[in-house]
Amino acid sequence: MKIVSVKQLIFSASLIVLNILLLVIIITQDKNYFLQKFVEHNVYVNFSEDQSGVQQKFYQIQDYLALKTNNLDQQFFSREDLSHLQDVRNIYLIIYFLTICLVGILIIGFIKTKKELIRALKLSVVIVMVIIILLLLFIIPNFNNFFLVFHQLLFPNGYWQLDPASSNLIKYFLNNIFFETFSLIVFWVLLLTLSEYIFSIIYAKVSIRWKKTPQQKS
Repeated sequence: MKIVSVKQLIFSASLIVLNILLLVIIITQDKNYFLQKFVEHNVYVNFSEDQSGVQQKFYQIQDYLALKTNNLDQQFFSREDLSHLQDVRNIYLIIYFLTICLVGILIIGFIKTKKELIRALKLSVVIVMVIIILLLLFIIPNFNNFFLVFHQLLFPNGYWQLDPASSNLIKYFLNNIFFETFSLIVFWVLLLTLSEYIFSIIYAKVSIRWKKTPQQKS
């Protein structure tokens, strides 16, 4: 039985977290995805504004979290909405910082210890599979409780507890949309991890053949 090295654990953890963070960034910035969800879940009926106006305000949220703007419509969003969005933006700042750091770690790992990194990809598949099994057993069936605890841990100030009577922010993000987005991220994490592992196998075989070719010619 092969012993997993510390480097493999670091690379595997880095790769898994990086996959998650990248997918969170990509999916939450996907305008078409959310517009489709808004139609599916009749989100627009919750607003007094017309559909185009509601979409424009949502684009403001995405741009704000992507650090493209510092401005939000203070007449459309309540004080609690703005406070919560500031908290969420702080989380995104951490996400962006971690993403850059993890990319750096993996690039250094690829340059210095390719073999360790390739082995780590196999380990990351196993870890992701275990995590998904645990999610299917414990998190998915109790998503509302998970969602509550998640917000209590990340936002202890309580600003996430928005009043539907005064908050327009909460009207965008129904629980069903959160659940479907969470499930989509889990699915893509698995698919991306498997794709990376398959790529590593192909890369390893090509590298071996490339190394053997000069010897055969001589």
